[in-house]
Amino acid sequence: MNKIAIDEIKFSCIITVCDREEFISQAIESILSQSIDAFEIIIIDNGYNSVAIRSDLFERVKVYKVIPYIGVAQALNFGVSLSSGNVVAFLEDDDYWNSKYLENIKKEFCNGKDFVISRIDKLIDGKIEPYKDAVNKVDISTLLVTNPGVTISNLSVLKKSIFEINGFDTKLATSADKALIIDLLSSGHYCSVLSSNQVIGRFHSGDR
Repeated sequence: MNKIAIDEIKFSCIITVCDREEFISQAIESILSQSIDAFEIIIIDNGYNSVAIRSDLFERVKVYKVIPYIGVAQALNFGVSLSSGNVVAFLEDDDYWNSKYLENIKKEFCNGKDFVISRIDKLIDGKIEPYKDAVNKVDISTLLVTNPGVTISNLSVLKKSIFEINGFDTKLATSADKALIIDLLSSGHYCSVLSSNQVIGRFHSGDR
């Protein structure tokens, strides 16, 4: 097991965005308002149009413009490669975290987990409702037939573990997050699922 001393954990938070900017400020703010500090916030912009980030937020993030529409898996791998922390916490541009998200998952990595999945609730028409909790459902047989509640936004992984399985599968147009977890489980990595740790997934008319 890969136990890390609590004072050695450094979170690299990665957000991918593609020709959508109306929600990204809240995503960034949810990282900046965490009860513990993130080591860095990396924005991977793979849209045709460069994302506009508020000036007060721009100086606190690192923005990288990549080839338009290279795909989410490729964009995520690029972000992981650029990251300087030892734990990578992913967040989609239209979602956000509760204020103790990083603090809660930090404890799991200190206990030797390789990746952590949190509960995801949904935001619809301004109201937050229960959505999916993957507790006792993160196993290969379940993941092969359904998604028990796994998204980019509720997934955090040791950087070294991502490298050990060669990252996200760039051949997949969808379900790259679920495929990564299957690869991690197949290679003997340890998982923790936190029912009490909330991620808010925004449901809206655009693509998620």
